[in-house]
Order: sequence, then C-alpha cells, then structure tokens
Amino acid sequence: MSTSRLEIDLGAVERNLSVVRRVVGPSVGVCAVLKQDAYGLGAARIARRALAGGARSIAVYNLDEARTIFEAAPEATILVLMPVAGVERTDPLYRCAAAGRLHVVVHDADQLAALNEGASRLGVTIPAHVQVDTGLSRGGERADDALRIAARIAGLSRVRLAGLMTHFASPGDDGAFTAEQWRRFAGVVAAARPLAPGGLEVHAANSCGTFRSRAYHGTMVRVGESLYGMVGGAVWGGGRGPSGMEFAAEARAMEPALRWTSTVAHVQEVPAGWPVGYGSTWRAPRRADGRSTRVALIPVGYADGYPRSLGGDARGGPGLVGFTGRVWARRSAADPAGAPARGRTVYAPVVGRVSMDQITVDATDVPEGYLAVGREGSGLPGAEVELIGDDPDSPTHLPALASAAGTIAHELLCRLSPRLERVYRHTGVAPAAPARAAVAAI
Repeated sequence: MSTSRLEIDLGAVERNLSVVRRVVGPSVGVCAVLKQDAYGLGAARIARRALAGGARSIAVYNLDEARTIFEAAPEATILVLMPVAGVERTDPLYRCAAAGRLHVVVHDADQLAALNEGASRLGVTIPAHVQVDTGLSRGGERADDALRIAARIAGLSRVRLAGLMTHFASPGDDGAFTAEQWRRFAGVVAAARPLAPGGLEVHAANSCGTFRSRAYHGTMVRVGESLYGMVGGAVWGGGRGPSGMEFAAEARAMEPALRWTSTVAHVQEVPAGWPVGYGSTWRAPRRADGRSTRVALIPVGYADGYPRSLGGDARGGPGLVGFTGRVWARRSAADPAGAPARGRTVYAPVVGRVSMDQITVDATDVPEGYLAVGREGSGLPGAEVELIGDDPDSPTHLPALASAAGTIAHELLCRLSPRLERVYRHTGVAPAAPARAAVAAI
C-alpha cells in the first residue's frame, strides 16, 4: 500500500492550456513540453490531454521520451530537443519519422551531417529546427553559425528546414535581457526566411516568456510548467508574481493541477527539551501553558522526493504541511464527489531532520480531530496531510514549498519518486478556446 499519492487534475491541465491558447491567440501554436515524464507527472496521460486540448505538438528531451509519447499518441508531432542523429529502421520511432512527425533540433554542423546521413540511409525526410544561441549558451550556435547551418539544411533533400528556435535565459526577472535575446533571434529569423519559402516555425517563449509579452510568441510557444498552473515558478496567489508581465491577470488565473497527500502514521507527546530527529537538531520547547509537544509522524521522506532541506533546524521549519480536516481515503482522490468535506487547513512545521521515509511535525496546535492515525492493514483511514497543496496562497503550494527548500518548482517536481502512486482525475471540461488558424504542422 502506498503511503502517499500524487493527485493530478487533468481538468486543470486542460483549463490551463485553454488560458495559454487565449493568451497567444488563434494564429500561434502551443507546444506542450513534457520532458522527464512530464516533470514526473506522467507524460503519456498529459500528452493525450494536451493534444485533446489543442496543443499542436509535444516536446521531449530525448528519443526514449519520444517513444513513450509515440506509443501513447501515435498521431502526435514530436519535437526532440537534445542533439540526436536520428533513428534506426527497427526503432518504433521510424514510423513517426516516415510520417514526417518526428522533428529534431539541430545544434551544430556535426550533428546535422550525422542526421542527414541517417535520414538518407532510411529514405525519410527529417524536419529540423535550428537552435540559435542568443545568450543562454545551452546548445545551438550563435547567429552567424546558426544561419550557415540553416543555409546548409536548405540545400539538403533529406533534412528539411522546418523552424528556428531559441530559449530565454531569464524571462521572469530580466525583461531587458529577454528583449535583447529576442532582438538577436529576430535578426536570424529575418535572414533565414528566404531559405524556407514554405514557411518557418519560429519559437522562443517558454511559459514565462509567453505571459511576459505577445512580442515573443513567434508562430509557436513552448509551455511546460504553465500546464500545471505555474508561470515562472512564481507564487501568484494574492497578486504576487513577476513584474512587467503583459498577461499577469491571465497568469494569476492559472490553476494548480497537483496535490501530494499522505496521512498520519503515529502521534506521540514529548516533554520540553526532548530531542526529535537525527542529530537532535530540534528539541521540544517549554510552553507557557505547560503543555507537552505533540509530534505527528508522516510516512514520507527524502526517498519519496521530500527535500531534506525542509527539515527543521533549532527553530523548526522551513517545511510546513497542511492538516486538512478530512480522512485520507483512496476514494477522495479518484472521486472528489465522494470525498469527505474539507475543513479549514491547519499548517504545522516540520521539526527534526527529514528521514528517508518519514518526517516529524509539531502538531501541538493542530485540532485533535485532524490527527486520526491510519494503520496499514487495518482498513482504518487516517487524517489527510497535504504536502503539496492546490491553494496558490498556501505555504504548501509547489512554488512556495520549492522556495522554502532553496530550489525551484521544476526540480522539486522531477525529484518526486516514481514509487509514489499517481492518481488522475478530471474536474470538468475546459472552457472553449478560440479555434486554431489553419497552419502547417510544426
């Protein structure tokens, strides 16, 4: 039996995608970036939902990830971001390549030569997107070399110049440098357009760039974290978030699509001065009312992906968990209509160091009714504990939790263990988005 689970709301994913499509308008395509198994949330399920919601294509990092998408959605157009040289005829992706739906990012001339040789051997034509390094220095070539690569592709018969792309270094907090990167990229695009009379897919904006300015939309945007309700890893609740965003109101309307929940496995009282956790880094305080400290044991730890940096120092925290006032029942994840009513969530600090598979929480001020203990094998449900919450104003909202851990939401998501149970639910139909204009597939 799993000791915790991730609840992924596919309805929220769909609604977030609809917001992105309204932001970019009908003439701009949306590429759903599902690297690293959709940041650990299940690429196959997310891909099918994204395509149904109007995504033009799916971006992945490597060929293994592309195979997962092709198996789940063989009709998908797939963009592979890392430098690859193509596929073999025995590879399942050969059928994707033969259909013209396997697109490859070209980073340098050597990769292009290998890609052309492989495509010629297979008798297929590979659509290529040239990566322009405008200041991130994470693959690709600077302007002049990128143009030379584009010109070389234009002269080949088995590699087709399908697009130009770049990636912003800091669209969330450096508007001036983002504008400079776009200026450099736009110069390359203007020079390369005559090389592709059939048209070029032009894409630079990630989630944060998409919401920063319509000027950066090109013909397609690449969004990952915004599918799950985040923009720039920001804490958007209460009006917060990166400044200078043209579409700040739309960004604040995004819905968190993820909850990570567990239950209470044990509760004990400890006297003042009693140590908790490895290294005795935290000791129960002497309370003015004379009460003992109540410590709740939650059966998750760093093996599950809960950051060790959230463990308590001598003061407790910085990690906080939420006691929701309802039971942790499997039915509550799969069927929200059958879930017990949720009470006022009470937040309490993690105290002591995070262990491999458990954390300890100072639950002294948590109401008794929120602390029911669940025993594995007994059939008795315990109280629900929220480790990652779906309230943007809460300290357990993913960006806030990541910030407390000294990291970013992307990393925290990718660190969540595959052993965690993933439960998918759908909370309704997404609002209608404008119809896409007729455009060539990416």
